[in-house]
Amino acid sequence: MGNKRETNLNLVNRRSFLFRTGGAAAATLLAPLAGPAGPAFAQDKPTAWKAVTNHRNGAAYSHRWPWFLEQVKTRTNGRLVIELTTVPELGLTGQELLRSMKSNLLDFADVVAGYVSGEFPAIEAPQLPGVFRDAAHLKQAFDAWTAKIVTPREDIMGGKVLASFNYNPVYLFSKFEFTRPEDLKGKKVRVYSAALSDFVAALGGEPVNMPVSELYTAMERGTVDAAVTGPDQIEGQRLYEVCKFATDLSLGNSPGYSVVSRKSWDRLPADMKKALEDIAPEFTRRGWEAGAMNTKAGADVGAAKGMKIITAPKPEWQATLARVSKEAVLPKWSKRVGPKVTEDFNTILGPIAGLTI
Repeated sequence: MGNKRETNLNLVNRRSFLFRTGGAAAATLLAPLAGPAGPAFAQDKPTAWKAVTNHRNGAAYSHRWPWFLEQVKTRTNGRLVIELTTVPELGLTGQELLRSMKSNLLDFADVVAGYVSGEFPAIEAPQLPGVFRDAAHLKQAFDAWTAKIVTPREDIMGGKVLASFNYNPVYLFSKFEFTRPEDLKGKKVRVYSAALSDFVAALGGEPVNMPVSELYTAMERGTVDAAVTGPDQIEGQRLYEVCKFATDLSLGNSPGYSVVSRKSWDRLPADMKKALEDIAPEFTRRGWEAGAMNTKAGADVGAAKGMKIITAPKPEWQATLARVSKEAVLPKWSKRVGPKVTEDFNTILGPIAGLTI
């Protein structure tokens, strides 16, 4: 009964949020019924947007979203109202967001790159495991790739890339102490992208794709032995209760994009578009600053709760991890994206990464 009730509740939440009559999509559907007085009446009401973020854990939420919502309210004089919810509250996984944006079921969304790599494999390039040293190195690659490859593909992204963010680097969280790459053999490991799946499989692990909202329960029940996620979840999901070890294996970072549905963007008047574009650079700055904040806060909580956290791969692991990235991750990604995007990687990111495919 519990599962049935939870499913029903999720359906209610999704329907009430996505189809609430105050939303942009509903307003479009109801416009023909408004009658002669409809347009004048609509102009007196603020534009209502439905927005979704992945979760409310850590600085990627607290350092960005309250500030952004207040700025939008102030700079549009209350003419744009954004109602924010989270992926789990809608009963979603985050993998559906590109489709939701294209269909205009959502007006604005935080899209985690790895989550949507099944629909847009090229988006994974800046976060391929083992390729970029740290968040600063990633940011350089991310900006170059975003400008040349991601932003122009509104047909896939479902709209305009307004800003970007980075949750934090991702570690291997495990119930067992990781002492060498061979320790992953036979272990079930939660992942959230195709490249991470390739990396784990190449080390002998069994990748299990699941949303972050299911992580705690999966670790608690032993559905998985380990999980790839960020330090923000140490406190956000109390991971210290279900695992005692976190290890940096050069798994990369978890960046994403704040995307406005093209249909919603096009309906805005010019001054409101400019207001959002003026806010965007600081929204992005806060988004990447949040990654460093999450990393420190997570490490502090983990240490206080008795976790053992290794924040850099040990030198003796480096050769194996580099080989896995070069021989498994990059070739399989190249096969998914095809020769044109592979050439783009070599041209755009090759000089930054110091390698080519």
